[in-house]
Amino acid sequence: SEYNLTTPWRLNVGATVFLQKHGFLTADIEQVNYAQARYSSEITGVEYNNDNDRIKSLYKPATNIRLGAEFRLEAWRMRGGYQILADPFLNEQNDINRKMRAVSGGVGYRTADFFIDFA
Repeated sequence: SEYNLTTPWRLNVGATVFLQKHGFLTADIEQVNYAQARYSSEITGVEYNNDNDRIKSLYKPATNIRLGAEFRLEAWRMRGGYQILADPFLNEQNDINRKMRAVSGGVGYRTADFFIDFA
């Protein structure tokens, strides 16, 4: 059958601070309400009430945080990032916390005619 999916709203706030020509720092905070996802249909007699109730009973709002930095040393660039993704489930299952953390990094070399990046 045909259906519509309304995805959860997201509110994202970010800021960047430039350190003159030495690089920059960034931070983002994102709020996502996973419990507000909804299925619907324009076909008469097709309802998703049970599915929507299940979504509301399983999920909750979550706050995600992302931090990043890039530093410049002549033609070299060094980058790093860190993120925390909150557990979107209302209840912990099997003593498993689904919060995720990730670290990223990279290095690059840039001239007027050439650049290369590794992450």
